[in-house]
Amino acid sequence: MALQATHIRFAIEMKDKCPPSDLGEFIAGTVYPDSRYITNTPREVTHPENFMEWDLGEADDFKKGWFLHLLCDEVQGEAALELFPHVFSKDGRQYDEGWIKYTAVKILQDFHELQYFDLKPYLPYLKRVRNPNGEDIEKIKWHNQIFLDMYAEQEKINLESHFPISRKLGTSEPVVEKLREWTERYRSDKEIMERVKKMYPMMVRLAREKLS
Repeated sequence: MALQATHIRFAIEMKDKCPPSDLGEFIAGTVYPDSRYITNTPREVTHPENFMEWDLGEADDFKKGWFLHLLCDEVQGEAALELFPHVFSKDGRQYDEGWIKYTAVKILQDFHELQYFDLKPYLPYLKRVRNPNGEDIEKIKWHNQIFLDMYAEQEKINLESHFPISRKLGTSEPVVEKLREWTERYRSDKEIMERVKKMYPMMVRLAREKLS
């Protein structure tokens, strides 16, 4: 998954491909899929592989946002395979070393994107929630509140701000420590950081090619 600042920026930039009439519902759909970490909804339910077959002409605004979340994940993976072939593997499992390294890259990307995208106009929409798969609505509210609290003072966010989020989403302390270690290691690597800066533009380009 991309982190939520990246997801929201991507959805706003790509919304011309599936224009919403209700931006609140659209953003709610964009952040919805990763609530699975809190609700324990199976990934195949929140991240269906056949999403490119969805009829966006018939989709409501929530589903349009949901679609762009899934597209963002897909093109982020494709960009990572090209930019970080030594880090990213589609065969990796959650919390293994490959997952930790890739998540470190995504944290660095999210932190980088926050320097160029003002989230504040969209934060109130994180209070809009839906549970399309019958999840506990209070758990989805709690999930969204995590990010609302994190991004509320955007100018004060630093890399360390991301690690409490990992804990709240269920990552164990040993994995969080490894995540911190790899994030700092990559941050001090100029070549890695140059590639991190290339990720988002590549993601947008790949997404527009898929929807052209």
